[in-house]
Amino acid sequence: MKVKNILNCLWALCIAIALSGCTKETQHTEIISEAIQSIQMNMASYSMMFSIKKGDILKSVGIIWSTQNYPTLENNEGAISQSSDLFHTNSMHHQLRDLKFGQTYYVRGFIVTSSGLLYSRGVQFTTNNKESEKYGEIETLHCDSLTYSRVMSFGTHETVHNKIFIPYSGGNGGTYAGAFIRSTNTMMQFTFSSGQFEEGDGVFEAVVYGLSSLLSTDTAANFSVVIGGQHCEFSIPLDSLKNIGISCGSRRMTGSLNVGVPATDVYVTLTAVSSGGYHKGYVIPTIGGSGLTAVLQPGWLPPGHTELIFKIEGTPTGIGNAFFSLDFAGSRCWFQLPIN
Repeated sequence: MKVKNILNCLWALCIAIALSGCTKETQHTEIISEAIQSIQMNMASYSMMFSIKKGDILKSVGIIWSTQNYPTLENNEGAISQSSDLFHTNSMHHQLRDLKFGQTYYVRGFIVTSSGLLYSRGVQFTTNNKESEKYGEIETLHCDSLTYSRVMSFGTHETVHNKIFIPYSGGNGGTYAGAFIRSTNTMMQFTFSSGQFEEGDGVFEAVVYGLSSLLSTDTAANFSVVIGGQHCEFSIPLDSLKNIGISCGSRRMTGSLNVGVPATDVYVTLTAVSSGGYHKGYVIPTIGGSGLTAVLQPGWLPPGHTELIFKIEGTPTGIGNAFFSLDFAGSRCWFQLPIN
């Protein structure tokens, strides 16, 4: 079916709220990710996310599909195009309808800008041929309870996959197709294989891997995904600090600690020499327990001579000294603070 026959297609178009606000400008015009979900006997859902570089003018966004590999605007069996006049986000969702049972299809997204036409790499899927097989859906995806196996390293290729676990509720026991989704700000990939949701509550598993961005402002890899019909946005911290030498003997304390009184505006400053980079923060409980912790907030440390500023939190439980043992980015030492 040619583009001029779009009106003859049965289709439903909706904007997936994968990124808030208007179409964002970045350093590159590119299709960041695409995925097929909710595969049934005669329909499936396609989602796509893209970015527009500064100065490039978005004209239209669309999808094409065919039973032959690598469909184009000139050679396809179905197409849909959305004018930029009505398109205001960096993501798109389309439900392909009237498909054949048990048929393999190839789908590609495309965007047209003032710089020209850009196709996605494309995704492949096969429709179900059993009416009893149902596609996977969930009622709630609990992104606020997401966990991951480890912090990713900044500027390095991850040879060990970082496992991601996202709890969900209201699963229907149906199946879902696999997908890969690129981070919105790094070269990291969020990917999962086809599988089946539990009936009721369960945990969705995926992996994140790849090459993190070389931009020094990135402290996390950000993702925007749709799983089982539910949208989720989350971030995986990037830890770039490789090594540091800390002098606990140089500690400077501001404020005072008093038994039974919550610590307020109490800080400890340690001098250090670092390789430079971001770190995920550090929390040190006192040795033996005195009701206190020393907290270093996540942030950037410049290369060379620098300072680490810990905030002391908690309520001292006894007079004497509070001891803190530090083991941070390859440096170990300890310091003590007086309690009145």
